[in-house]
Amino acid sequence: MSSALALAILLAAQESSAPLATDRPGLLLAPTLVAPGRLQLEMSTPLWTQSTEGGARVTSASAALALRYGLEPRFELRATLPAWSVLEGADGVRQRGFADAELGFKLALSDSPARPVALVTSVRLPSGASSFTSGGPGAALQLVQGHPLGRGTLVTLAGVTHLALDEADDPTTATLGLLGA
Repeated sequence: MSSALALAILLAAQESSAPLATDRPGLLLAPTLVAPGRLQLEMSTPLWTQSTEGGARVTSASAALALRYGLEPRFELRATLPAWSVLEGADGVRQRGFADAELGFKLALSDSPARPVALVTSVRLPSGASSFTSGGPGAALQLVQGHPLGRGTLVTLAGVTHLALDEADDPTTATLGLLGA
């Protein structure tokens, strides 16, 4: 059985000569798209944070999962699956549950593999547990560009996100990002 599975994986890997195009969920998007007909599942490095509220330690942990499907050479469908999250509050109570799901697409704006540019948009669905949801729908729009840098790439991102958070004075935030890979 395990030999058949290994052979199937090997054959599937040889089927596409397109390079792997990852987004690094939870960190920064890439300007490259998944090859047409390819379904890709990506997981972020788990995010773990500690802070202090009222003299007590608050700990949270979560990991993002992204599912991407290449529909056309310049267009992919995307879904950020609900992340499993754990929050231990200052009162010592531990809460667990899924966060909100997100659906969207990525559109290549440049045909140049040396300097890829893509537009990424998504809609957040308030589908998570009460402790891990925004409470209302949200949307994001980002422009991502890659710059060759010797043997690596410098990725730049600029975008805007709107989340319907109850406690937010202004639910719209701007994002700028840089990543050397």
